[in-house]
Amino acid sequence: MANDATALRAHLFDALNGLKNKTIDIEQAKAMCLVSKQVIDLAKVEVAYAKETGAVVPSEFINASGAAQPPGVTQHKLR
Repeated sequence: MANDATALRAHLFDALNGLKNKTIDIEQAKAMCLVSKQVIDLAKVEVAYAKETGAVVPSEFINASGAAQPPGVTQHKLR
């Protein structure tokens, strides 16, 4: 399982579909959202730290590997 923004997004949409299909209950979905919020808040702290210090912060969540982007997409790298 990847631990990045793309994987988190996929899990959240799976939860949304699970609610629609009644394969997960509302409490499970709420728990997933709470955990997701904590992961996102941690990524925000990484970004804020990088901005304040100018340090390069390696992040498994924010994938800045330099892979080719789809047309029309701009990738910003933290320095």
